[in-house]
Amino acid sequence: MLFNKKPHKKNMNLMDGLMLKHFAKLKFSLLTMAALLVSMPVISTATANPGLMGKSLTKAKPITDSQKQKAKNYFTDTVLTTQSGEKLRFYSDVLDGHVVMLNVIYTSCQGACPMLTQKLSEVSKQLGDQFGNNIRFVSVSNDPERDTPEALAKFAAKQNVNMAGWTFLTGPKDEVDGIITKLGLYTSNFQEHKSTILIGNTRTGHWKKLQPNLPHQGIALQLQELAAEG
Repeated sequence: MLFNKKPHKKNMNLMDGLMLKHFAKLKFSLLTMAALLVSMPVISTATANPGLMGKSLTKAKPITDSQKQKAKNYFTDTVLTTQSGEKLRFYSDVLDGHVVMLNVIYTSCQGACPMLTQKLSEVSKQLGDQFGNNIRFVSVSNDPERDTPEALAKFAAKQNVNMAGWTFLTGPKDEVDGIITKLGLYTSNFQEHKSTILIGNTRTGHWKKLQPNLPHQGIALQLQELAAEG
């Protein structure tokens, strides 16, 4: 679904500023995050560097069957529920074989969540036909006890997201918490969740983490560069 008109540049700058202010308040340890990502089996890490944008990446070798099994064991096939009520295995049905964007939201959020979702909606438009095919977006609720599939669908519709390539996930709290912990995005207070964006190519095992104030064009380019790896 497309917006009727593009957001005014001044409003977009304000939105970026508010998200950056929110991000700065989060109890987020870069060292802890880096250590967690390094622990992911066969998954390399890279911090997004806007100065590298526009430079093509070398084709990457696909992960081996053994590495793929390790990635599956790490992310797990925990069954979660989508905004449409469909049951999906997290690794095999949601991640495997795709370039993915992962983040955490909760539907009663009045600040960063809707703003970042709207920004990512703009990113999806930049991706063209790749969105929903080679590149998928995944938003996991960290308030699953209240965020039913219906609540997620309502939230997504309110933010005008393209459902064709975007999956919102909920489920039993302990299982959702386990997934969010694997992503390095868990906080005990769901209202203080991390706004970090994770992007990765599950075919090559290349993952990055991005700050939410990165311009939507930059996020799109990072995703396209991952997709170009193979």
